[in-house]
Amino acid sequence: MQNQNSLKLSGILTYVFLAAAAITASYFVFISISLYGPGLTHDSAAYIYAAESLINGEGFEYFGYPSPFMQWPPLYPLLLALAGRFGIAATTASGFINAIAFGLIVLIAGAWLYKKLKNTFIAILTTIGLVFSLPLIQVSKYLWTETLFVLFTLLAFIKLGEFLNRGKNSQLAWAGVFSALACLSRYMGVVLVLTAAIFLFFRKGKF
Repeated sequence: MQNQNSLKLSGILTYVFLAAAAITASYFVFISISLYGPGLTHDSAAYIYAAESLINGEGFEYFGYPSPFMQWPPLYPLLLALAGRFGIAATTASGFINAIAFGLIVLIAGAWLYKKLKNTFIAILTTIGLVFSLPLIQVSKYLWTETLFVLFTLLAFIKLGEFLNRGKNSQLAWAGVFSALACLSRYMGVVLVLTAAIFLFFRKGKF
């Protein structure tokens, strides 16, 4: 009984740590953007212009010359446009979006590892690595779609893994939803669909 209570307390403390780590990761991104502004590139300008054109009732337009916004998927500028409808500037909205996405990556990855391995040390060590991951921090500071893409990719693979282990169709449906969101973040998300199709084709059980 005492051993069971100790394990329960250890689990609670682990999840508290994961939540604190996620908040810290979000804070790193948000404080950096609030101090210096988000990093802006050619892609960033295209997202902002598409969001503004949508707010103005002109649909998704590419900047520089009259053309539909097709070079990139629409989810990120759509989120920026939604924020713009509430008076939030695109540069500010991107900070919130990327900070929250980065925090969720840290929280979900750490919680998934702890749940699968039941090993507090590995979960905490991996979570710390993610919090201080320079590539993730770097892309999160830019007005880019990469952080959202990583989040949806992580969720898609987790749900696909749960489906392959348990065979619940609801998990497969969620994997499809997150794969679709990844595709709407970056066209590279189509690889998720192909990967899932290969796994499903070769899995044991009913086709």
